[in-house]
Amino acid sequence: MTTNYRSTLSLLGALVLTACGGGSNTASVEQPLSGTKQGFITIEERANKRVFDGWFSQGSVPVQTQNSLWESGSERCVQLLTDTAGVAGTSIGSRWQDTLDAGDAITVESRGEEVVRMNAQQYAGATVYATTERWLATPLPDDAILMINGSDQFPSFEPVGLSPLTKLVMNAPEGGVMTLYSDSIMWEPSADDSDSIEVLVSSSDATVGSTETVKCWLSDDGEFVLPEVARSLFSPNRQLVVRLSRARYASYESEGATLLVTQTSYP
Repeated sequence: MTTNYRSTLSLLGALVLTACGGGSNTASVEQPLSGTKQGFITIEERANKRVFDGWFSQGSVPVQTQNSLWESGSERCVQLLTDTAGVAGTSIGSRWQDTLDAGDAITVESRGEEVVRMNAQQYAGATVYATTERWLATPLPDDAILMINGSDQFPSFEPVGLSPLTKLVMNAPEGGVMTLYSDSIMWEPSADDSDSIEVLVSSSDATVGSTETVKCWLSDDGEFVLPEVARSLFSPNRQLVVRLSRARYASYESEGATLLVTQTSYP
């Protein structure tokens, strides 16, 4: 999976929340959109509840500014130079309003029955897709299928299978706070090879008024130690806040458009 795909998907939550909850009211850009049509579907699981969101657009989406730190095979760590909220609020501006219509609703079905419905919702000229109830307690069935019927602005896609994501259980550090930078970060691994782990480690330094943040993309094997080059970014003798998430990414094509689906589990 490409870096840009992961970075783009990490912005989607901020974009949708900005669209639904406030942010800039600047009018949409006047010139026609160009470039690849893209659809984004995210499913986030937290505390045994799920949030479904969708967003469709055309062209590129700004990604977080980052500095590469470490790489080993498919695993890597970067220093984030701009936080997600900052990117969504400043670099994108009214870009989130340049959305496309993909139909009246996006649904998830099982054995011919509708189990999730994301209705098209309008906000300040943008079209976003979300469920009526923000948090859904019912887990996805094993045979769940995502259905996108499309419109004259965005094409339809073949049914997309959505296997449930294994719930992420974090074992260390306790309470998500680490004082010894060389300690292991530990979790219960997934049995699905398509799953990966994303680690976000941050530390605020009040003396200089800044926050250092490192993000790593890892194999879902249950244990990781921050490489020395990443540990050296943090001031000594400070607490590090560690946040984990399990992610599964998938990409699909239809009539020149791309559909990007991500499922995420938080401890």
